[in-house]
Amino acid sequence: MTPLISLILVFITQIIGYIFFYSKGIKGWRYVLFVILLFLCILVLPDYFIRLYRPKDGLDSTRCGMVDLGVFLFFWMYGVSGAILTHVLFWLGYKIKESK
Repeated sequence: MTPLISLILVFITQIIGYIFFYSKGIKGWRYVLFVILLFLCILVLPDYFIRLYRPKDGLDSTRCGMVDLGVFLFFWMYGVSGAILTHVLFWLGYKIKESK
């Protein structure tokens, strides 16, 4: 699995979860899902992919940290901003639907 596919799966999970929570009328759980997905994008997924891209030689020699920086920035910039954007769009859509 690539980092892009994992982010797409995170967004699909968020959208399906929000649709489920809005259809059931459960408002508080969407914030729990949002925090869990932010935690996933900030800490869990970058560490997983950094371990995936590390050399397999077993010696932890000095190496360039640009791969680590790229993976972290990818998940922080696109993952966190996408999760926030999805959260805000669903919130605005719900407010507009509720006001009609």
